[in-house]
Amino acid sequence: MSSTTESSNQFRKRHGFARTALRCFNYRFLASAVGSGVSIIQWRRQSMRKQSKVIVVTDGASRGNPGPAAVAFGIYDKDGNLLHEEAEYIGNATNNEAEYLALARALDRCRQYWGWAVEHCTDSQLVVNQLEGKWAVRASNLKPLIRQISNMKRSFKSMTHKQLSRRNSMIRRIDRLVNEKLNQATDRRKRPTV
Repeated sequence: MSSTTESSNQFRKRHGFARTALRCFNYRFLASAVGSGVSIIQWRRQSMRKQSKVIVVTDGASRGNPGPAAVAFGIYDKDGNLLHEEAEYIGNATNNEAEYLALARALDRCRQYWGWAVEHCTDSQLVVNQLEGKWAVRASNLKPLIRQISNMKRSFKSMTHKQLSRRNSMIRRIDRLVNEKLNQATDRRKRPTV
């Protein structure tokens, strides 16, 4: 019996995979990789090398405009599988600043995918049209953020921007993360100090 088959059998026993699933190359590779000491994260990165595109979904929100603000983003592979998501309270900002900061944070997190194509999805018509050069940027507070994003864009093979409906499942998920962060932050601010 080869070491790959032994590793596959050990992996199947530990994780309960069916024998038919192990016939798939990816599961055989995963089983042999885990058996040889390669972590599942390393296996995921190796399988991601075959892909050359990530989907970045961003959202930013502000209550009061300007007021308490939060950003959130999700990074997905080209098939729509979630790779990473993050949300953060950023203090006081306008809604548009939060939208752009969300994209900047997402692109910073995408450093491991530099050289790949990035498809950016958001529910903000303003962000999409300004980044594509269709609309002028008049707000002076947004110009440094747009410059930062333009500099970061150069590290990727290409970047496209899409406006998605708020009914889109990825947009709804990221929007929920933003609102959870805002709720946590505003709840903390309302609590009386003892």
